[in-house]
Amino acid sequence: MEISECLKKKILVVAYDSGAANQIYYFLKNYKKKFKTFAKGPAKKIFKKDDFHTLTEAIQMSDIVLTGTGWQSKLEVNAIKSSKKLGKEVISFIDESINFNHRFTLDKNFFFPNIIFTRSKEAYDKCKKLCPKEVKVIKTKDHFLDYVKKNKIKPQKKNIVYLSSNFDGIRSKQKRKNKTIDIKLLDIFQKKIKKHNYLKKEKIYLRLHPSENANKYLRCSNFINMNIEISKKTNLLDCLKNFKYAFGCETYGLVIAKNYGLNAYNNLICTPIKSNMLKKYNIKTF
Repeated sequence: MEISECLKKKILVVAYDSGAANQIYYFLKNYKKKFKTFAKGPAKKIFKKDDFHTLTEAIQMSDIVLTGTGWQSKLEVNAIKSSKKLGKEVISFIDESINFNHRFTLDKNFFFPNIIFTRSKEAYDKCKKLCPKEVKVIKTKDHFLDYVKKNKIKPQKKNIVYLSSNFDGIRSKQKRKNKTIDIKLLDIFQKKIKKHNYLKKEKIYLRLHPSENANKYLRCSNFINMNIEISKKTNLLDCLKNFKYAFGCETYGLVIAKNYGLNAYNNLICTPIKSNMLKKYNIKTF
């Protein structure tokens, strides 16, 4: 099935994970296509509304289904299963290759789409290795990053934004005991900021990861003492427009920030985190 053919049909987007949701959103925005949505969790902040009350109704009213492939929810794999059962074409966007099997597993069975789009070479290689031969795997450009590069800004303010990675959420899903690493990383970052004269006087804001709740920080005495304000902007680009400097630790948001026109720094020095994703994007370490 050619992409041009699918864009002529009634499109449904089913998404939970924010990473893949952004890829789908900007993919469709690039083609200026109308679509319906059934979004939950972090993805709902991107699409902002649902057009259907139930997933079954949404699929039945559509010709082709575009899904994310989040591993923190079974919404998307449920959509793949139901869509295939109803004879609908399914295209799934996979943002990263971690927890690959979990993304397509439901009740100990695998359910794969007709086509998989991925911006990552690592995810592409893993898909080609593990997916059935009938699944077409296509490596595409990074649709979100492509949009950002075309709409680069010139920051007007010198304020600092720290982009949370929500490592606590990942550790919780993996059932690891240490679930407080995000606050520790933020504390390490602030101590380093105070040693830089050109930055220490700037106001610092925290941009929550889409999967986080603000209470995680507001109920923590260590965070309260940091004098860091939580940004009210949930959309990443809307948030970044207000800043000149972006910091974070191994978060894809830094890639977006750098290419959007901000000075981006990876908070790795003096932390237990090893660089993985960001080393190929040439983000400066801090």
